[in-house]
Amino acid sequence: MRNKKWLWQAGVIVVATGFWFTGNRGLAIYGWVMGLIGLGLAIRESRQEVPPEPVPEDAGTPVLAPDQDPVLVAAAAARVRTSRWGAVAGAVVTVVLAGVAFLPLGSWRSLFIGLAVTAAAGAVSAVIDSVRFAPRLPDTWTELEVLGPAESKPWRLARTPDGTELAFKLSSTGDVLTRHIDLTSRLCTLGEPRVGGPVRIAVPGQPLLGLATFSLP
Repeated sequence: MRNKKWLWQAGVIVVATGFWFTGNRGLAIYGWVMGLIGLGLAIRESRQEVPPEPVPEDAGTPVLAPDQDPVLVAAAAARVRTSRWGAVAGAVVTVVLAGVAFLPLGSWRSLFIGLAVTAAAGAVSAVIDSVRFAPRLPDTWTELEVLGPAESKPWRLARTPDGTELAFKLSSTGDVLTRHIDLTSRLCTLGEPRVGGPVRIAVPGQPLLGLATFSLP
């Protein structure tokens, strides 16, 4: 991160922990709260400083099958690995916050319980993401033509190669992949699009992955 403010906020949290062990619990709790808030704001600011990535152009009909595309295979593996580490980090933070919540904190206890629940929700979300992207990539693509918005947002309409119209909405999809779909009016699924559960989507030859949920329009 080019913005190093998050290092200062992490330092505040460390110092606050030192205050706790020296008996200054009120000051420690104040430092923890302010440090966590500042850390979140610093990370958010750092992300905003990064210029948007260029959107890849439509490369035409895929040459390689998804399971033979080295860029896509590597991207899928990296996403699973990142999600698993995120789940581990979320679990550790949950345990630490839950442990702190059992200390005699008085009215501060509800705050740490809420933070622990939030961290646990993040860990569960990371586990679900890793499970969805862990299966081996299929050996076929399905290219859908994006037609436009459906009657209810955030659903949109797309047409399969056999002419069937489906409604879809994106989830766990980055900004670059979303803008690529908007720019090219083209949606590529890994395997066949199925109504119901989420389907993995990607851009051939690019490290861009996401999910789309399909339903009948």
